[in-house]
Amino acid sequence: MSDKENQLNKRLYRQYCLSRRQHGNYSDDSRKIAEKLAVFLHESAFTRVALYWPIRGEIDLRDVALTWLGGKSERVLGLPFIQEGIMRFAQWGPNCMMGKGFMGICEPVRKVVIEPELIIVPCLAMDRLGVRLGYGGGWYDRTLPHCKAFSLGVLCSDYLFDTLPRESQDYLLNGCLTEKGLLVFKKNGGAVQKPRRH
Repeated sequence: MSDKENQLNKRLYRQYCLSRRQHGNYSDDSRKIAEKLAVFLHESAFTRVALYWPIRGEIDLRDVALTWLGGKSERVLGLPFIQEGIMRFAQWGPNCMMGKGFMGICEPVRKVVIEPELIIVPCLAMDRLGVRLGYGGGWYDRTLPHCKAFSLGVLCSDYLFDTLPRESQDYLLNGCLTEKGLLVFKKNGGAVQKPRRH
């Protein structure tokens, strides 16, 4: 299928997912995702983590991230901002002064740029190969290939499809986290279900 056909198909998926998210109640799933992310962060060795400021009903993971930060000097959080047409990540914390940035999304006023080791990516949908569906701006697709970071999509399992339309510029994420658990994608496509801890 051509990029043009995939672009059209992605628009249809995007409309479907936005409408479904707008009219659905995913508070319980979102709470479970937040709990699983807290465990993931606690068990990982990451010290520089970037997340996102939630918009349009995205899963709010700010409290989880701030709890993980916990005043530990070796840990750093970041939020995305756009500078000269490039997405970067600015240090963020509980006492950070915030302002409106690109598209009216909140971002730190003082821009201390960090290089994250883990980037938590908001998703409208994903598939089991690591293809992500966003809002169509392409910011993560252009940014992630230049980051030496593990990219983790977060979404409710209702929006995890077997396959999604993919354009040539679409960047495959390294993994995804749903209320059902963590998937880490193999380099040759497909996913490996991580064992659950009891």
